[in-house]
Amino acid sequence: MKINFLINHLAASQLAYNLIHSINNQPYDVNDEYTVFVEDITPICVPPTFVIMQLAEAWAQRGITIATNLSTALKLRDFPGPCAKFFYVWDLEWLRGHGNRYYEFYQSVYSNTALELIARSQTHADLLTNCFNRKVNHIIEDCNIIQFKSIINDNIKNKSITDNSRIQR
Repeated sequence: MKINFLINHLAASQLAYNLIHSINNQPYDVNDEYTVFVEDITPICVPPTFVIMQLAEAWAQRGITIATNLSTALKLRDFPGPCAKFFYVWDLEWLRGHGNRYYEFYQSVYSNTALELIARSQTHADLLTNCFNRKVNHIIEDCNIIQFKSIINDNIKNKSITDNSRIQR
């Protein structure tokens, strides 16, 4: 199974540490392939055991792709390559109201059905449902790779992901 993550950077942050740690400690499976695509090249907080590439390279990648913030979700929703697109809502970015962004801007991402939402906690899921009238089907704490794989496998079984050939190596 090929799983791609889109992240702002891998410098010292809770998200970067948890993602690297979870992938690094994933039991080895020859069929699994993880790639992390970053927007900003920075010093990495923990040595990774997987491929890291610039975000521009993710545009037509095969497999499952998971955005981890608003910026990467904006890019992912227009990518042609991934057969399934997820938005792992790690942070509630709209609460800080950066710049001149309005509700319609945030709604265009959080309500986009091309991106399946995954929340970091039940509290985040409740806020997403309340603010954007969008049901969150999955909750994953601390970037747990086993839980991500379980969600992906459930989607394959339920035929939510139809192009299985693009998931396999």
